[in-house]
Amino acid sequence: MPKQELQCPFCPKTSSRGTGLASHIRGAHPKQYPGWSKARKGGRAITEGAPKPLASAGSFSEIIARLDRQRSAIESALSALRAVGGAAGTDAPVKRKRGRPRKIQ
Repeated sequence: MPKQELQCPFCPKTSSRGTGLASHIRGAHPKQYPGWSKARKGGRAITEGAPKPLASAGSFSEIIARLDRQRSAIESALSALRAVGGAAGTDAPVKRKRGRPRKIQ
């Protein structure tokens, strides 16, 4: 039986087991996971939340225009954050632990 390679629809990651792919998507793509999970169980195609492949993203001028819009949105968000409470990016991000909680005996 040939070895199966499952491709993550949101990034280049592959997995040889469906449960491994589901676990990867749940952890690495939490915003897209609910839609992907419903589509997987219901048999619908995944369309929302999946990034477009570069070939179908459009011409370079469209890509540049989209990146310019994103840059201006990021710059305005940063200036708003700086105005509210100081420079953005000075606090370290909070790391959340994943997995099951420890058993208390």
